[in-house]
Amino acid sequence: MDDRRTTSRRIACIPAYLDTVKDEHDLALIRDVSATGARLFTRTALPVGLEVRLELYIRGDAGPPTVATGRVVRSDRRDPALSDVWPWEVGVELETPLEDHDHEIEALSERQLAMGIIKP
Repeated sequence: MDDRRTTSRRIACIPAYLDTVKDEHDLALIRDVSATGARLFTRTALPVGLEVRLELYIRGDAGPPTVATGRVVRSDRRDPALSDVWPWEVGVELETPLEDHDHEIEALSERQLAMGIIKP
């Protein structure tokens, strides 16, 4: 999804729950997100075209998760040397853009950059 999104992405580490037809509430880690898509690290492979429901914790511990639905557009095995916990990288195109949450995502990304959690 590198240059495939139509909106700018924010680098952040966002915990999320991932619901699919196969599993409910599987844990995922969102590595970057934009209003129209997200790159997730997951523990299981997800087929392209699969519909998913995400619960994104973009507000930290303040408030309920942001819910988004979408479909898998890419699913790749990560390098085993770097991915013992999160072996799969999955691209999700969101059904409804997260435009109303852009300021929250930006604030989270800036906090994580300032704390050294993520690198630019």
